[in-house]
Amino acid sequence: MNKSFGVPAILLAFALFCLNVFSQDVVTIYKQAKANYDAKNYAQAVENFKRVHRINPGIPESHYYLANSYYELKQYSEAVASYREAIRLKPDYFDAMVYLGNSLDYLKEYDQAIDAYRAALKIKPDTAWVYFEIGVSYGGQKLYIKAIDAYEQAIRIDPGYTRPYRNLGIAYRDLKMYEKAEAILLKLLGMESDNTSAYSDLGYVYSLQNKTAKAIEAYNTALRLDSMHSLSYLRLGSLYYNSKQYAEALPNYRKAVYYDPTWTTALIYLGDTYLNLKRYDEALAEYQKAEDQDPGNDVAQYGIGLAYLYSGRKDMARRQYDILVGMNSANAEKLLERINAY
Repeated sequence: MNKSFGVPAILLAFALFCLNVFSQDVVTIYKQAKANYDAKNYAQAVENFKRVHRINPGIPESHYYLANSYYELKQYSEAVASYREAIRLKPDYFDAMVYLGNSLDYLKEYDQAIDAYRAALKIKPDTAWVYFEIGVSYGGQKLYIKAIDAYEQAIRIDPGYTRPYRNLGIAYRDLKMYEKAEAILLKLLGMESDNTSAYSDLGYVYSLQNKTAKAIEAYNTALRLDSMHSLSYLRLGSLYYNSKQYAEALPNYRKAVYYDPTWTTALIYLGDTYLNLKRYDEALAEYQKAEDQDPGNDVAQYGIGLAYLYSGRKDMARRQYDILVGMNSANAEKLLERINAY
């Protein structure tokens, strides 16, 4: 009898020994992975959390931090899979649900993101910032009324939580409800008088109402708060450009590009301004920079064509027309009309 039970006893002892060793290995590797994560060494954290899972795939926190690491690396699809696994292992994992929603937002999977946020609200119903995130998801779909409802719910829960106010103002602006947008942004500025983005948004709302002097004042206030705020320079430049004040638009667009050299829109607007000032070589240079940043941008290609045309290089303008035709761009016909009329 003793002999018959000898082998299983040995196997059991060996299994317990291995379990203890593997448990120690998991703890050591997990601590190393978490240290990588805390040090913002996300790529190494990914590798070490994956090592943990090869030994023990059943630790929800490990999947959560793996997901966070992917998120920080902007690998959102991988983050989604890991957040879902963390939630599978721990069905009430509130933080994982919220960050799952954030990752899905980046992937423009807005309906799934909203489902994740609503699952989180079942656990913590009165969480203002989750309603804010729902508003962001609806805003991404241009469902502004639903976005407004979510932002207003966030504010009802926590009136001192300022993040929803700006987005609420933007939603009203996009619905062309400018007076409401203005009122919300002014309320936000009453709470945060140093909010650069809110002043810039307020300036844009003023400009849409043709309140030019107030718009300029708001943009200049934003720039006093942050002299490197490229969006305010761009908007101020556009205010002058739309009034055909190209000389005044120019320095603002140049500063927008200076502080954000890879911003395609700013490069194109600067090119347009040089074009209207008949500084064609400089216009061409800015359009080409925009095309370098975004080779598929047909507006940049159109601008290059115009710069060639007006600087007397009609053959090069025709080449740009061929490029636009190959891109199946509506700007091809616009450029051809300009070429034929020139």
